[in-house]
Amino acid sequence: MDHKYDAIVIGGGPAGSAAAHVISGSGMNVAVIDKAIFPRNKLCGGLLTQRSQAVFKSVFGEVWGPTIETVADGIVFYHRDRLLNQLDSYKRVFFTSRPNYDTYLLELAEKRGTRLFQGNGVSSIDLESRTVFLSGGRSIKADFIIGADGVNSRTLRLIDRSTDRIRTLALGLESELPRDMLKRKIEAPEIYLGIARWGYGWVFPKKNTVTVGLAGLQYTNKSLRLKFEQFLQQICGFSPGIPYEGHHIPFGYYQDMPGRGATLLVGDAAGLVEPITGEGIAFAMLSGKYAGEAVIQAASQGNPDSALHFYLDGYRRITSLLKQAKWMRYLLFPEISQKFLIKALPHSQSIMKRYMDLIAGEIDYVDYLAHLFKRLARNPFFLMKLAK
Repeated sequence: MDHKYDAIVIGGGPAGSAAAHVISGSGMNVAVIDKAIFPRNKLCGGLLTQRSQAVFKSVFGEVWGPTIETVADGIVFYHRDRLLNQLDSYKRVFFTSRPNYDTYLLELAEKRGTRLFQGNGVSSIDLESRTVFLSGGRSIKADFIIGADGVNSRTLRLIDRSTDRIRTLALGLESELPRDMLKRKIEAPEIYLGIARWGYGWVFPKKNTVTVGLAGLQYTNKSLRLKFEQFLQQICGFSPGIPYEGHHIPFGYYQDMPGRGATLLVGDAAGLVEPITGEGIAFAMLSGKYAGEAVIQAASQGNPDSALHFYLDGYRRITSLLKQAKWMRYLLFPEISQKFLIKALPHSQSIMKRYMDLIAGEIDYVDYLAHLFKRLARNPFFLMKLAK
């Protein structure tokens, strides 16, 4: 048995780093375990919203740092290869390389006093004794365990053995292309509807590359890889022959109970990805913050098993928004309702502005829907156009 820690965080991504940073800041001893050695590859478009920026500052107490590669102030929507509408000079979105971003966050946690165990896979976890066994034979014990171990979380499977996410996961495919491989200049994020069922494609600008991705609910997209290869060809004008990666993504089915006693789930392990915009980084960091604060509060009372109780209040503030998005999917992704959106977007900059307000965290989906209905009520001729 190695040295006992106050808390063990399994996973060194944004959720794990945020939790470790918060707990270490209280003077508690924290260990972060990750099977990878950072920087490591991570499938993610790398788009960061103003919501992410605000959460980052609230957790780490500073500005973004050197990890932001490019900044845009608008967004572009397509239906397949047809431009629907474009918004410029409105609200900023930021783009990062996830290997660099995640490494930076982990380094901030380490500077706070967190002990890192990189390149150490977890072979098993004993939740009763709160012991984590590493693949190399070592074991670490703590009063608290935080599962930040992603969409295929081992910690989740121990807490809820009935969990079956097969029909609740999206599959994401993504490739990094050199900028000079594309047939045109891309300076703003591009969203493509109509490429995948219950999903969308994206093209995000980075410093020297563009990230091209496609995601859709897995069980409704049996030929997603073929669709992605066709999408790559559409963007480049030819088949680029560039390798791509795939990864599962939570699709709105978050955990109702994110833990058990002194063991908490954060980020993708708890399913905290917004299923319409695909945003997960902000909610990962925010859940890590709330989990860290819960651990500190439970420790101050000398009752580790009360951690889940303290975590639930903050956790449910996150899931209240995700619950709205979960129902909003049925107004966006089914074919009949998506036709309405595709007809509406070319005629409305305000729909796009409210979308940017939404991802900035300034409004929620109730506000967004209210805006859409008000727009229709004010302009019956617009509604007649959409009905044609």
